Amino acid sequence: MIQRSRMRGFTLVELLVVIAIIAILIALLLPAIQQVREAARRANCVNNLKQIDLAMHTYHDAQNGFPPAAMSTVTTGTPNALGYSYLYHLLPGLELKTLYDQIKAEDDKKTAPASKDPTQNTVALSSRVGAATCPSYSGQTYVDEANKRFAISNYKAMGATHKESLLYATNTSINPKYGTKNLHPDGGVIPTRKMKLRDYVDGTSNTMMLCESADDGSLGSPGSYWAYGLTAAVVALPSTVNYIQITTAGSFFAPQGFVPGKYEDEANYANPITYFSWDYEPTTTGTNAGPYDTGMKMKFGPSSRHPAVINCAFGDGSVRSVAKNVDQGLLMFIVTRAGSDPNEYMARYGGG
Repeated sequence: MIQRSRMRGFTLVELLVVIAIIAILIALLLPAIQQVREAARRANCVNNLKQIDLAMHTYHDAQNGFPPAAMSTVTTGTPNALGYSYLYHLLPGLELKTLYDQIKAEDDKKTAPASKDPTQNTVALSSRVGAATCPSYSGQTYVDEANKRFAISNYKAMGATHKESLLYATNTSINPKYGTKNLHPDGGVIPTRKMKLRDYVDGTSNTMMLCESADDGSLGSPGSYWAYGLTAAVVALPSTVNYIQITTAGSFFAPQGFVPGKYEDEANYANPITYFSWDYEPTTTGTNAGPYDTGMKMKFGPSSRHPAVINCAFGDGSVRSVAKNVDQGLLMFIVTRAGSDPNEYMARYGGG
């Protein structure tokens, strides 16, 4: 008698179980894959900032100073920061000498101040700079405005601790209620003025020069255009924060109550400060804290698409990831170029 083997296939239930197991495994693996991809993008972002930071030092060696965050289109009177951004000066150091020459050739056909105005240069406006874009950035790469196309940048100069300090770069009539004027703007890379290594009293390793920005210009004008100096500098704190003078020299101005347990009204210990995240959501209405004009709908400062951190370049050429919820006291000390030693603050106000 011949016995025949009986082939048994999958039942529907067994097939569904296998599919469910595969789906669970994929769901478990996806977050890990996304984390690996983000880690790669973040490393690429760090490399971009490193290139720009090194290009700044190369420029300093050749020009005896770091490039200003923004140039002025006028040579007399109050500067306006409407000229080219710091990135324009770094193009040769970023292996973009051809683009630099093309921009200069178009400017040479114009007379001042148009020759110093990036909005009058179609090459400068529409050309993308690869090293100026964060790989994690998902916003628009161009902004079309007034029949012109502006290319976006994600890396900004850290101009000052807050807006009123940054305003000193473009307004010679501001009442110096925060101390002597020559200390402001108090950041590492400021508009209309070159900084030299000797200006970094706190040390280059303790001074932030550049930071990320996820602002794509979609919420107002201007946005984050790499060639345009007006959008090249940001401040560390929003304009809604009040400030107190920390050092007797007037060189450092901190947000009131930035140490846990401290208060706005220190004499009466009233009005505790609510902490804010050192970041913003680019899809929401922002604080009216544009660097040079309160009417501009620009965000107040650093931001990124990286989870929990913002990449920042420092004066010594290093690039570090700073937490978005960084302590405000520490933030002020690494933003200012001559903010005095933190021990002075600790001695005066205690450890919180």
